[in-house]
Amino acid sequence: VKHGDAHNLSYPDNYFDAIVSVNVMHYLHDIDAMLSEFYRLLKPKGRMVLIGFCTDYLFFGIIERIWRLVIPSHVRAYSLDELSRKVKTKGFKIVGEERFKFGWFWRSLLLKVIRGEGEALI
Repeated sequence: VKHGDAHNLSYPDNYFDAIVSVNVMHYLHDIDAMLSEFYRLLKPKGRMVLIGFCTDYLFFGIIERIWRLVIPSHVRAYSLDELSRKVKTKGFKIVGEERFKFGWFWRSLLLKVIRGEGEALI
């Protein structure tokens, strides 16, 4: 395990076959930079899984807005459609997506994507 900045990781281009990001996105001020960095790091046809809080659920969307006010490290969560659009604009192909619940409270999203073989659409 290596500690680093999700916007600028110290690995060479096309280094990873797969990247998994679980409950990271809601802490980042610039998710577009993270997605660009992940594209750079993935090998062509490399796979990525993104899991994070999902604002598509009314109750959780309200709770998420409250968190923005009371938890300084919480920047924001995304809807599945919003995150899907961001991922596609970076050159990834979505191969699976879903919203899911666990427990009585948590509401999340999951995106499975593949890096295209061309250049990133930054």
